[in-house]
Amino acid sequence: MTTLPVLGLGLSSNAQTADFPRPYALLDAQPGLYDYVEYSAPLDIDVARAEATLFPEMEKRRADVPLVYHPVHINLWGPELEDAERLAACAAHVEAVGSPWVSNDVGWWHHRGQALPGYLYLSPPLSAEGVEQCVAHAVHVKNAMPVPMLLENPTVMTARGALHVLDFMEKLSTASACDVLLDVGHLFSHQLARGLSLTEGLDSFPWERVRQLHIAGGVVKGQTYLDDHPQPIRDEVWALFADVLKRCSRLCAVTYEGDGHPDVVAVANLKKLRGLHLPSPRALAEGQARAPELPSTALTATGVWALLDQTLREPSPELDFRLTVLAEALDREVPISRRAVAPSADQLRHYPLREWLEHGARPLADHFLAWAMKESRRPELAGADALVSLELWARTTHARAQRATPGPVDATFPMNLTEALHAFHALSRHDAGWDGLLQCARRATPGPWRLRLSARGASVHIDPLA
Repeated sequence: MTTLPVLGLGLSSNAQTADFPRPYALLDAQPGLYDYVEYSAPLDIDVARAEATLFPEMEKRRADVPLVYHPVHINLWGPELEDAERLAACAAHVEAVGSPWVSNDVGWWHHRGQALPGYLYLSPPLSAEGVEQCVAHAVHVKNAMPVPMLLENPTVMTARGALHVLDFMEKLSTASACDVLLDVGHLFSHQLARGLSLTEGLDSFPWERVRQLHIAGGVVKGQTYLDDHPQPIRDEVWALFADVLKRCSRLCAVTYEGDGHPDVVAVANLKKLRGLHLPSPRALAEGQARAPELPSTALTATGVWALLDQTLREPSPELDFRLTVLAEALDREVPISRRAVAPSADQLRHYPLREWLEHGARPLADHFLAWAMKESRRPELAGADALVSLELWARTTHARAQRATPGPVDATFPMNLTEALHAFHALSRHDAGWDGLLQCARRATPGPWRLRLSARGASVHIDPLA
């Protein structure tokens, strides 16, 4: 049985200084508010140091505030075993920050480095076959890590397979010789999806295998719990957490995943957790036995892709959530084109997400623009082609200019879409104005139309010049 250091209460972070809550500001204002930081960041430590703006402070203070790496870039299910180079990068990252263990949700996060939109992973079927497939992944990843690995129970937006999620995790834990990180919200999602009471099916689980707990926000839609951290923590999750906490005899850590919560809410939740008799930090020895690799025949790539197809085809709260996340990802880069050709979930579901994930080497926004250009030629989308052309031109023109002189770019587009651009911005008030947007695009007159193009986050902002 694995022994690990007892860390106590932790706060999660996406390692960006602009994000809330602000872990170190909270700790400076209230010493002892929490004990460690659990974070997600790119696998490559040099990339993490360059892109994660909080990383310098994290490394500077890790002697007093330990770091636990929770990489959401590692597959613990999916059509292929994780690439050796990615595992080596993860292992080096873990050693560089002194993380005492590494963990991740059991699911399919990415395909050959291309993450599912919003890192909204696909959960495995809760079946004997699903266990077998996940064991192959877990053992493969575990054996590449320099520290013990904890397996996190997946969120269950749609119940697939006959096993209770805790029975699934027990079998997976036993076969892979890995202990468990139990996410209480994910457990609630399973109970809700199955129509079970909060504690039904919990008594037979070997709770001594749970070494860490997660608690986070989410929303309920019918019989589906959507794991969405910026949302408040629900009463049902607090109640289940209190029950689970009493069952865990060898608990080492509890992480409050407060991503997106304002500082004042984070402080209140951390103080509430402190009052629930969590384990106190102390040092213990650590170790985990190497497990034998399983043959790759345990993986059934066809079945994994088929489950993705089914998820993207059949109406469900899970599909609604995935389409919402996809729209948010696209709106950060190509908001005009997304609103022009796929303003609703029903229209966006026709986007060939699998094609992009399985075959495309291009970024999501570029692949979507190519699809949107074809889609915009449909008669019922007349006018959309001008809007997609505008955004494609703006991105290309701006990117080309940045190679020579970084900064805003003045350029001329051959069609005057002033009214249509106004109609696009007005959609923030009334989504029902979509047909008006296309009407304005159809009324556009030949240019020249003078514009200023500037970076705004990952998108190119378009401003007409007088």
